[in-house]
Amino acid sequence: MIKQAWRQIAARGSIWLLLLSAAPQAPAQQITDDNFTFVRIRYSMGYLGYAFQSRYGAYDSWMVDFPSAEENFLRGFAKATSVPVSGRSVSIGLTEDALFDYAFAYVVEVGYMQLTDEEAKALREWLLRGGFLLIDDFHGWREWQNFVYQFKKVFPEREPRDIPIDHPIFHCYYDFDYFPQVPGLAALYRGVTYEKGGKVPHCRGIFDDQGRLMVLINHNMDLGDSWEHAADRRYQIKYSILGYKLGINYIIYALTINSGKRSRMTERSGHPMTEQDRMIERLQQGQKSILQELRKIIIGQDQVIHQVMVALFTGGHCLITGVPGLAKTLLIRTLARILDLKFSRIQFTPDLMPADITGIDVIEEDRATGKRVMKFIP
Repeated sequence: MIKQAWRQIAARGSIWLLLLSAAPQAPAQQITDDNFTFVRIRYSMGYLGYAFQSRYGAYDSWMVDFPSAEENFLRGFAKATSVPVSGRSVSIGLTEDALFDYAFAYVVEVGYMQLTDEEAKALREWLLRGGFLLIDDFHGWREWQNFVYQFKKVFPEREPRDIPIDHPIFHCYYDFDYFPQVPGLAALYRGVTYEKGGKVPHCRGIFDDQGRLMVLINHNMDLGDSWEHAADRRYQIKYSILGYKLGINYIIYALTINSGKRSRMTERSGHPMTEQDRMIERLQQGQKSILQELRKIIIGQDQVIHQVMVALFTGGHCLITGVPGLAKTLLIRTLARILDLKFSRIQFTPDLMPADITGIDVIEEDRATGKRVMKFIP
């Protein structure tokens, strides 16, 4: 089990989240570097635009919380990780070639989406070439049905599937033992955590033929509000912390696992590769080479290896604990050899075990029901 040192930032969540909205808001659409860029998708609303605008005003549904939500989030993301980021977000239409310059994109309010044939075709190609799409802020049965209908234009042969809580996306940076509901500000005004009857949060995905997660669907959730209102006293800080942690996991997963076709995306756009493109390619090639060498020595332990790799690429630290015989020392010795790094080992029997500092999971039995559950004891 890995306890990463940079998780201590969670304990400081009530401090750094309060600072996120304090910085002046920079205008979107002005990207000046090759760091990670948060892309918001623009799409057509069709006849559903009348319903949205009659309720919310004269702007399009894709614009909700833009750009303050993602730009607040990027400040927290940069603080919690060592990933270089662009502090400004950008919006891109589905039929624009510029979309193929990026491997990650975010879209909201898909309950009002009405994709044209051209948009559906472009989105399908972008996803199959390695794109990762995060869907957020849509609620209830009607909006889900509209989403399913619209995405049948993109992938008529694929169905959304529930993503189990043991999937690496819930453990690649922060650990989740359940999928939490992150509400919007309007729901909290009403004293609830849901909108439009969507009481149960769902995390679903659409996968390609190799099992790669292409589309991550957060239904009955509003991560955008948790980012945008992190410094708003009307929004409960516990939900902002959850929203930031989920968002960080999603992007770390997308960057380290899910973007294996970057160069072909750039070829499709007709644009020359940027330094960011080359960095991502080198990262992916390096990760692949390291894993190939590790698996000559280490059998299994895929989740542990993945988390060690995440810590390595993000400049973090790992504390690996476990019973004897799990190849902990062998893993680190092999990794040091592959990377031509110095390896040192100190053998001792301490009175203070790592679990005394980090806490431990124990099995607890309810005497009334006899049910056993895992419980974390700090």
